[in-house]
Amino acid sequence: MEYLAKITKYCLISTRIAKMSPDQKVSFGNLPIAYLLAHDESNNDSTNYWVFSDTGFKRILFRTGWEICDYMTTGNTVNSDPATPEGDERAFCLVKSVLLRE
Repeated sequence: MEYLAKITKYCLISTRIAKMSPDQKVSFGNLPIAYLLAHDESNNDSTNYWVFSDTGFKRILFRTGWEICDYMTTGNTVNSDPATPEGDERAFCLVKSVLLRE
């Protein structure tokens, strides 16, 4: 993301985010964290590694040189989790680079 922020002015991003742990026992939506998936935990796709909390996703964008222009979430916006199909919440955002030198 840092590299992209140095070579492009805008980026449209979509990613899965989560508010709850897979067992629904831990709420972490307001914490700046990421959940590390097991190799088969997300659609049995071993290329998926991380699911951020909403706050964690926004922080990683800021830390890698992006300003959020527009942001929305869709799907399970009440008790989303990183692993189940029922718990799928997606964030969509338009970001602008603060690192690009014009």
